[in-house]
Amino acid sequence: MLGDVLQPSAEGLVNIVGGCCGTTPDHIGAIAQAVSADKGRKLFYPAEA
Repeated sequence: MLGDVLQPSAEGLVNIVGGCCGTTPDHIGAIAQAVSADKGRKLFYPAEA
């Protein structure tokens, strides 16, 4: 799972990472540590008309 997250996160395409059934706190901690230096995806909010 971590391998699937690293590249998109490094490219700034990810804002939230997590897990599903069977994911332990250790898994989430490892993912959080691996992507902690990456900047999240910039959100676009169009100007109000």
